[in-house]
Amino acid sequence: MARTAGLACAALLAMPLPASGQTMVFPSAVQPPPQQPAPAPYGSSPAPYNSPPAPGPFVPLQAQLGGPAVYAGPAPAPAPYAAPSIAPYTGPSIAPYTAPSVAPYTAPGQAPAAYTPPTAYPAPTAYFAPKPFTSPYAKPGASSPPAAVYQQAQTPFYQQLQAPSIAVPPEDPNLFPPSPTVLAPPGPTWTLDADALWLQRSSGNFGSLGETILYLPTTAVEQLNVGGFGMQPGMRLQLTYRVDSLESWEGIYFGLQQWTSAGTIYGDPSLAADYGNGPILATSPYMQSDIVIAPFAGSLGYTYSSSLNNAEINQRVVQVAANNWTVDTLLGFRFVEWNERFQLSGVNNPANPLAPVYYYEDINTSTHNTLLGGQVGYGVRRNWERLAVQFNAKAALMGNIVHQTYNNLNSTLYLTNGFGGAVSGFQPVAASRTTLGVASVLDFSAMATYQFTPHFSVRGGYQLLYIPGLALAPSQLGAFNHNQGVLLQGPSAGLAVQW
Repeated sequence: MARTAGLACAALLAMPLPASGQTMVFPSAVQPPPQQPAPAPYGSSPAPYNSPPAPGPFVPLQAQLGGPAVYAGPAPAPAPYAAPSIAPYTGPSIAPYTAPSVAPYTAPGQAPAAYTPPTAYPAPTAYFAPKPFTSPYAKPGASSPPAAVYQQAQTPFYQQLQAPSIAVPPEDPNLFPPSPTVLAPPGPTWTLDADALWLQRSSGNFGSLGETILYLPTTAVEQLNVGGFGMQPGMRLQLTYRVDSLESWEGIYFGLQQWTSAGTIYGDPSLAADYGNGPILATSPYMQSDIVIAPFAGSLGYTYSSSLNNAEINQRVVQVAANNWTVDTLLGFRFVEWNERFQLSGVNNPANPLAPVYYYEDINTSTHNTLLGGQVGYGVRRNWERLAVQFNAKAALMGNIVHQTYNNLNSTLYLTNGFGGAVSGFQPVAASRTTLGVASVLDFSAMATYQFTPHFSVRGGYQLLYIPGLALAPSQLGAFNHNQGVLLQGPSAGLAVQW
């Protein structure tokens, strides 16, 4: 339609304009456009979107310009434009979100029902198999207790659910040492202890060695007995080798103590002694002079010495270690050497009215005890951060090789009044004997150790020894025997080196 209107306009412009008073006539070939339908009443369905409105009756342009009308019709009245009715947008209906219902958990093997918590939850087995390992404290070759189920702490699921049991393989048989052993803490491989050891020995019970008497009347004045021994210093060395956390070996030496004792009683040859009741003389049941000549108007005395050496080698095995306490057993071999010398001497003063000559008599006895045998014992130790206290008890049953001597040859019973010669009736004696006996050693000790560096410690303690079955020198005066004992006790102090 637009093209048609354009062509009409072009033809109109090409035509010559009429003169004044003339009428413009359109060619007959130009026809009016066809009649368009009337607009639909308001409210009916709208025409398609963007459709042009229907024109009214066509009025020829010639008629509009005053020329002869070729086509006449009513003028088209354009209908007012009505926008299409657009309904408001309504999105799809969305229901509010509801979480899916979850059924309560029911353990395997149980029918769905109201859950009632059990009164006690059995401890489940481990949720993983323990990795086999060798304990750093386990003694090589040690047997193990029967394998047991590895238990894990009971943890109920929210105190309501019971975890399933999972079977695991048996434990490694070398996981633990033999029951009831509990592993001891590891320590240094070597330890050297060096102590000063003071020991005091018992004096023994030997009876009276002699006495002084008032000759007229015969009355005892003073007795001669073996006196006490002071505390004598010695040394103690111990070298320990730790095989592992349970086993150790130790070598011990102590000794070098030298005990001595001496005593003397004196006579008085003066006739005025004790208000003129005669001389005071010294006598002894072990001297021959009392019988063959007379008691000593000079003196009667003794000297006594003894010494000790001890060596031992022991194996210790820790049996229990718990709460910083350890208990170990001891098995070992012990050597003890106990030597003694004794001398009893009497001297006569020529002023003796009963025997106006100079003479003396000496009796010398000696014993040598060599003890060899095995021993057993226990040790108890308590450890703190730096301080440790050790208690030991040992008992040894030993054989005693005893050598005893008796000699009075160092005696000169010669008259000094000019007659000369040996006294009639004097019996010179030189005897010895070696025999085998049975002895024992009971050894108790306590030691405190303070470690002030990783390698050095200070020590202090107390030791008590009782050794029965010995031959003591004073007991050989009457006859050979080896059924005496000695008691030794005293403190010690020293240093320990560890590496």
